[in-house]
Amino acid sequence: FPSHDMRSIAIFTLGSLGCSFSLSVWMLVLFRTIQGIGGAFLMPTSRILIIRVFGRHNVTEAMAKITMISVTAPAIGPVLGGFFATYLSWRFIFLINIPIGIMGIWFITAYFPQLEREKPRSFDFFGFLCMGIGLASLLYFFDVLISPDVSVHLKWAAAMVFSICALTYLWHACRIEHPIISGALWHIQRFRVMSIASLVMRLSLSSMPFLMPLFLQTSLGWSAFQAGMMFIPVALGSMLSKQCVVFIVEHFSEKPRLILNGLGSSLTMMVLAESTLH
Repeated sequence: FPSHDMRSIAIFTLGSLGCSFSLSVWMLVLFRTIQGIGGAFLMPTSRILIIRVFGRHNVTEAMAKITMISVTAPAIGPVLGGFFATYLSWRFIFLINIPIGIMGIWFITAYFPQLEREKPRSFDFFGFLCMGIGLASLLYFFDVLISPDVSVHLKWAAAMVFSICALTYLWHACRIEHPIISGALWHIQRFRVMSIASLVMRLSLSSMPFLMPLFLQTSLGWSAFQAGMMFIPVALGSMLSKQCVVFIVEHFSEKPRLILNGLGSSLTMMVLAESTLH
């Protein structure tokens, strides 16, 4: 696992380097894709590493402490990126990832324990292709759905590619022992409900870091640095909530926690929607 994380960080760092030297939009998109590949590898392996190192009984406390460190990024990143874009050059947004990536690789090499490797399963490459192409087509379809510049035929083609890939994957997943995403998980009621609820919540909450800076800069005329400053309260709120997460998990059942979280997030969004910014 540590070697996987090092490769992931290396891919992300190289992608950042390529982004900083991009000469066109298409070059930037290409290297951002490489960045995304490296970053996506880190997410599942990091979660598994936490469970392997701390054990299942201590994973909540470990996640709370680790997340306390990671939530500083939403406070520092937008402010620093806005400063670079406003007063220096947008290329520094990507160049700053180079020393951070090198430090990450060094920390893993110097301090991370060597864990016993488990016997790997065969990789479902065909399922991976179906899922990747299908999800990419679905995202493209939603991206151009209301765009008048994209032909209707191309939109329908993207929808058809997604449908074909989805049906093909379902057929394929029923025929092999270890598909890349097992349909058996959806027979577990708790997993099914949590996945659907998480999807609905993330559709709203995950769009805020993308839509808020655009709104502040394009509609209100704020600079990138000013828009980035708006994310400091978000990070502070996350840091404060992480102090209470272990107590809440240990003393409250799942339903009250989730209901309180959903109501709090919804009320916050409503207040923001009714706010007047000048």
